[in-house]
Amino acid sequence: MNAYANVHLALEKMRVRALSAQRGSSPPPAGTDQDVDPEPPRVLVLGPENSGKTTVCKILANYAVRAGQGWTPMFVNTDPSEVGPFL
Repeated sequence: MNAYANVHLALEKMRVRALSAQRGSSPPPAGTDQDVDPEPPRVLVLGPENSGKTTVCKILANYAVRAGQGWTPMFVNTDPSEVGPFL
């Protein structure tokens, strides 16, 4: 779970920098990633079958929602074998 938390913190930092750039304010001070474009994070998760990819994505999306910043992450599962509640 520490790895998930670290990924969440890195994504959160990217979200804050992108929001600051969008609003025209100066981004928060950063350490070594000053030259990183302030784009919102986009994540592609790849791996073998039954390795927990969907679970990791759901955990990270929930962390983003519960961060209290008003983020609305989008989770797109392209696996046709997984049917959502809307079908």
